[in-house]
Amino acid sequence: LKLHGHSIDSENLASFTVRLRLVQTEYAVDKDTGDKLTVVKPKDGVYSLSPWTGAGLVASAYTVVSNSLGTGESSPSFQKGVPMMDEIKIRLPQLIDGSYGLEFTLFAVEAHA
Repeated sequence: LKLHGHSIDSENLASFTVRLRLVQTEYAVDKDTGDKLTVVKPKDGVYSLSPWTGAGLVASAYTVVSNSLGTGESSPSFQKGVPMMDEIKIRLPQLIDGSYGLEFTLFAVEAHA
């Protein structure tokens, strides 16, 4: 998997993290207004990266976007594509239909001392 983007500052890639979740989309109707609602629910389908601390399956896993992947002549950037190096295992449901999907969310993280 590679991350691509054009409007993202790639000077400090270590300030980004990616969340991966197995989600299921459910549709409902609001009883008061009659509007159709779309609800995306995360499922406990991601194998924990640290199972010794609790549950074996969790709702999400986070991975760091590494900025140390340069080959010497060029440093990585979102314009060129940044490979994800972590291995994340997912337990898929026995019956997969169109309501299931994998959700990748890119977060910018800032830490101030």
